[in-house]
Amino acid sequence: NQFMAAINERELRDFELERRERQARIPAVDPQQLRFRAPDQIHVSMSGMRMGISSANASDSRTPASEQDGLALNVALDVNVDGQPTVRVEIERIDQPGVVILEAEDRFDSPTVTRKTRVFGPPGTPAREGATVEPLAALLNTQDAGDAFRFFKHTLKFVQVMGHQDASVYQAEPEALAAELSRFTNGGGLRISLTNLGPPRSGFASSSAVSLNLLQALYKAS
Repeated sequence: NQFMAAINERELRDFELERRERQARIPAVDPQQLRFRAPDQIHVSMSGMRMGISSANASDSRTPASEQDGLALNVALDVNVDGQPTVRVEIERIDQPGVVILEAEDRFDSPTVTRKTRVFGPPGTPAREGATVEPLAALLNTQDAGDAFRFFKHTLKFVQVMGHQDASVYQAEPEALAAELSRFTNGGGLRISLTNLGPPRSGFASSSAVSLNLLQALYKAS
């Protein structure tokens, strides 16, 4: 559908412009100075869910909302599942140099909670829970829309912990990514764990809650 493709292209361009405007208003931080705070602690963020009601027929659709003078009402839902917060993120420093472990428990692919794990690191890194060890450079791949850990990767880049430089830097210097991780963790590695108990595709905007908690936990850690 060429019409929908044009709308989506405009929407993506507008999102990028707004992202730049918002990021420009955030106080500048030198990535070289970022260090993992309290490395003996696990940094945690928790929240409920979000529901958006929009007169533009899509709470996340900025362009139609602005052009049609639309409004969006965002509501926080304090939902607990079995006494646990709907979304929880943990970030900790691990004593495995150059290793990043990403874990997720969610209902994205099935009605029951499933657990996924991915491990990124140098050759010889021990596998974990059956996950094949991938090179650290795989963290730079954020193009796969079906990647369950895509938000994790974007968060590391947005907070400027690692992967935030131009792609040409990592092509010219393959060790640059490992150097960023080593600097941030003082020679260690990272484990980032997500638990998302919210119902998928239910209109409760679990992606917003996941993004919020990933960012908040990483900001706490940095």
